Amino acid sequence: MPCNSDYMAPTGYELQIVKVAGLFLYVNDQLGRTVHSEVKMLADHRNYCRVTREAGDRIVASLCALMTSLDPETLDQIVYKTRSHAARRLADWWEEHQAADRKREAAEKKTDLDRGYLFPKDSDVTDHKKDEILKWYKNLGEAGQSYVNMLLLIRDNQAKKVVGPAGYEGEDYSHARI
Repeated sequence: MPCNSDYMAPTGYELQIVKVAGLFLYVNDQLGRTVHSEVKMLADHRNYCRVTREAGDRIVASLCALMTSLDPETLDQIVYKTRSHAARRLADWWEEHQAADRKREAAEKKTDLDRGYLFPKDSDVTDHKKDEILKWYKNLGEAGQSYVNMLLLIRDNQAKKVVGPAGYEGEDYSHARI
C-alpha cells in the first residue's frame, strides 16, 4: 500500500464545505429530492481530500440558490423544525451566509462607487493604478475620505455649499482648484 496523508487533519475550509454538503443533502431529503452522487461523496466526512475550492463554491452556491428558491412556508418547515439538530445547523448556516452575502455585496457596491467616484468615465488611469489609488483611499479612514471626496467634488465643479475639512458647515469651496 503506497504512502498517503490519511493521518492529516482536515482544514477548516474542508470541514465547512463537508458541513454545507450535508446541509444540502438535508434540505433535499426534506423536499423528497435525490441528489447527485458527487454531493453525497462531498458530504462524506471521509472524503476531505476531494474538497476543492471549485467544488466548495459550487455547493455553497447550490445551497444558497435552493434556500432562496423556497417559499416562506417551506423554509419555515425545514429550517425552523423544533428538536432537529440538522435544522438548527442549517438555520445557523443560513443566517451566517446571508450576513456574509450582505457584507460582500456592500463591499462590492462601495468599491464600485469608489471606483466610479474617484475616476470619471473619461479617465485614462490604468486599472493597476486605480487599484493602488483605491487601496490608498481606503487606508485614509473616514475623515481622510471625506476630505478627498470634497476635493473631488471641487474637481468636478459640483461643490457649492459643502462641509469643510474641519467640519465648517456652509463654506463655499466652488472657487478652489486641486
